[in-house]
Amino acid sequence: MLNSFDVWGGPNTFTTAYMSSRFRTKNPVLFKAIFVPCKKATERVNVDPGTVAGYWTVDGESKLPLDFVKSVATAQGTVWTMTPQGTATIAEFMYNIGSIKVRPALWKDYFFSEAYDLEGS
Repeated sequence: MLNSFDVWGGPNTFTTAYMSSRFRTKNPVLFKAIFVPCKKATERVNVDPGTVAGYWTVDGESKLPLDFVKSVATAQGTVWTMTPQGTATIAEFMYNIGSIKVRPALWKDYFFSEAYDLEGS
């Protein structure tokens, strides 16, 4: 079975939230209201994945067993982090197939400054 590590050559950011710079500039309070809870949620899932899996199951009205949800959230290779991982490889692919028109020089070209002190890629 193939996984994303095989496809992208290592760890990669699977899910990310995004918004335009224009929206962020016009809505700094809303940006912070989104960013800060995401950061806290990431910290929480690392400290207590079982409880967070329970929240996800209840909130989403999932019929999946809690133990299964927790096992997915804690599966080998799964990392909950705010640090972008392997995004440059994905950006390069997107540029090569024409999905994006400008080839980013660095991963920081498409993340906001809050991520700049992280060891992203």
